Amino acid sequence: MYDSYPEFVVVPLLCWIWLVVFGRLWLANHTPSERWANRILICWGTAATLRRIVADIGFTQLSNFQQALATAGFLLLLLLGHISVLALAISWDTGREGMSSRQRGAIAGLVITAVVLQLAQIAMLDAGDAAQPWMPLAYDAAYFVFPATAGTVMIKICVDQFPHASRLRDRLPLFAVIVVAVVGVGQEALILLAEVLRTAGLPNPLTAEIFTRASGKEVSMYTALGAAAAAAPVLTMLRRQLRVSPEARRSAALRRVWRDLTDAVPEVVLEASFWGHRRLDATTERIALETEIRDAIAILNRYTRDVSGAITAAVVRQLPPTSHPAALAAARLQVAAESRKNGAKPFPYKQIEHDHLHHLDELAAVWSTVRKIVRRCLNFERVMSDADPSAIR
Repeated sequence: MYDSYPEFVVVPLLCWIWLVVFGRLWLANHTPSERWANRILICWGTAATLRRIVADIGFTQLSNFQQALATAGFLLLLLLGHISVLALAISWDTGREGMSSRQRGAIAGLVITAVVLQLAQIAMLDAGDAAQPWMPLAYDAAYFVFPATAGTVMIKICVDQFPHASRLRDRLPLFAVIVVAVVGVGQEALILLAEVLRTAGLPNPLTAEIFTRASGKEVSMYTALGAAAAAAPVLTMLRRQLRVSPEARRSAALRRVWRDLTDAVPEVVLEASFWGHRRLDATTERIALETEIRDAIAILNRYTRDVSGAITAAVVRQLPPTSHPAALAAARLQVAAESRKNGAKPFPYKQIEHDHLHHLDELAAVWSTVRKIVRRCLNFERVMSDADPSAIR
């Protein structure tokens, strides 16, 4: 194995050094997301380097103390990496929307699975020779969950950045990171699959071919270099996005409200090509968005009505009590917008205008969640109204 030492060890080591230096220089630790992203880079790079060095030198050639030290360090790095991935998923915020509770729960489940695998591996280490056949399987399983969780978070971040990346040169790095994440996770999945088949006593040419191709130096080296090359422009763009001004964050949150309301009230938009062909500073954009949102609310005010009990119950169940007034106001607006788009006639009198409709920041904070609730309930009501009463009986 020593003939491949430079290729298998030096390249990941250089990538690890690059990740640490880049993380310290470019991720200036201004926000929780930046700090946790920096820790993920360091833990992932260090764990990959240690894994490659131990695999090349040969685990059996090390003394018992060195084996225990390498395994303990590897497991500690993975544990810190899992915690960093979970913390980044929780702290990541894109226009106040961020990750849903289901996405955070899925990542938390993967983190718990990884910790259980690591504890099982420690127990097998204490078991001695009886656990030796299962050591590689636990080793690869514990390592596989880390790129799976980190890859999930990075892909989620890249998808969130697409609306902000209007130019091709900003979108290409996002595609590159998604491809690298899929290739990296797929490589580890193939290695884990081959190890499972070999441990189960099912060696066959297909298993050997999978293991050879997945763990070959070409895939490992190019994946490491590709990840390092693709991470530079992406992290630079993420740094710009994370350090945007509060006005830009407010504009990003208000843009979703503006898009839904102007679909129903297009006449409030001053110029059709205004938003697509002209770049505004954050303050001017926020003022324009707020003006057109308030104009749309003034028109939709004659279409508002009390929302159904199903929508109210869903809002109360899924949102905290402090958000209920803004959430119910958002639900009424969205129902009014749907009514106007469907050709409904306005009420002959002006509805009572609520003060919290003018607190647009609170409205934008719950808009996406309420939109999912309203659309789900309206679709259900539409299906029930179109159903044949005799069929229901």
